[in-house]
Amino acid sequence: MNLGILVTIAHMNPPNLILVILNNGCYEITGGQPVPGVGKARLADIARGAGIARAYELTTWSDLERSVEDVYREQGPIFVDLHVGQRTMPMAGNYPQPIRSVRDRYLKVLNEAPASRP
Repeated sequence: MNLGILVTIAHMNPPNLILVILNNGCYEITGGQPVPGVGKARLADIARGAGIARAYELTTWSDLERSVEDVYREQGPIFVDLHVGQRTMPMAGNYPQPIRSVRDRYLKVLNEAPASRP
């Protein structure tokens, strides 16, 4: 998620939007690197600061049980930072080659592709 989207959501004020972040504190798909600010930055506070008045941080099962009806009953936009456990998914893990080499191969293909003209 790009944090800038929160300002756009607040500006557009869609009444039927519930944005749920499944927050496991890491970039799981690329090997589980910690998200910057994990344990310090509070996404619900950031959402409120961007102008989304209804923002929840749910860190326990009882938080979820206590809040889920309110979330669905209220008019949006609504932001939910739902903390979930970190897991290793089958597609996650370390890339077989360094990220830099993946980037370099991608740039090489882009540079070798013929420019398209309208």
